[in-house]
Amino acid sequence: MGKAYSEDEKKEIRQKIWEAGLEMFHEDNHKSLSIRELTERVGISLGSYYNFYKNKKSLMLDIMKYRMNQKLNTIQTTFPDSRENPVQYVANLLYTNFWDMGEKVQNKGIYKEMFDTVLTDEKDIMNQMSLSYEIFFSELTAYWKKENLAYEMDIKGILNLIYGLSVFFGAKKYMEESYFEELLKEFIYSGVNRYLTGH
Repeated sequence: MGKAYSEDEKKEIRQKIWEAGLEMFHEDNHKSLSIRELTERVGISLGSYYNFYKNKKSLMLDIMKYRMNQKLNTIQTTFPDSRENPVQYVANLLYTNFWDMGEKVQNKGIYKEMFDTVLTDEKDIMNQMSLSYEIFFSELTAYWKKENLAYEMDIKGILNLIYGLSVFFGAKKYMEESYFEELLKEFIYSGVNRYLTGH
């Protein structure tokens, strides 16, 4: 049985687990996420790990959410870049992030494992992604309002566009590679144009 931890210790260890997990995702020599190696890096026993996560899927969901929030927080520093062309800014943001994830899933076994694992319950990951993106786009539209930029975003429309992108990438294996990137851009740009309007 794992050691009992205080709430502060649990918070600190959970953070270490996420950081160690991200390190493993960024390394090239991992085809899957080894819980044994992860616990060794964090400095906890394998038994103690189960004080934090009941299975690998719940851990991967948290690592994905943690990384996504890191990226979105970094992107917030580029809000001033959106002033010139908000539609282009949002479209480029979605394209870059989803293309990057798609490349990693295709070329790194550990990312493919994560993608396959979390999508066994699509509702879970979609709810996680939706909340993070909803907060992010609410802050972006608040920035535009503060800067007196006359743009309005249908955030629910953009969130549904993001759901569609997940389905789009899931269908990539059925599409000819030479068409995929062009169709992806068209899907993103037409969706952003529809749900982000200036006046």
